Amino acid sequence: MDINSLSVGGVSINDLNQSGIGGAMGDMQSMTESIDDGSFMWGVFFGIVGMSFSMYGKKSDKDMFLYSGVALMAYPYFISGFKETILAGVLLTAIPFVVKR
Repeated sequence: MDINSLSVGGVSINDLNQSGIGGAMGDMQSMTESIDDGSFMWGVFFGIVGMSFSMYGKKSDKDMFLYSGVALMAYPYFISGFKETILAGVLLTAIPFVVKR
């Protein structure tokens, strides 16, 4: 028995794929393929640094560390290139040390 020939309530998997519901998996797959392993790992690393910065900034009442930490946790969702991920992470990590209030 072929899995594509199964049907529930008169609707088969082939019907779902042709109507575009199954196409969402293809879109998700192409989206995840655009992120390479290196930028993913650097994004995780800088996300951990960002979590540390935000916890330190909140406990010590230092806003620059808090805001930089939140930015470090969020930016990997918007930047996918390897060099861009590292550059943005290094710049966001340096901001609290360079900008003194």
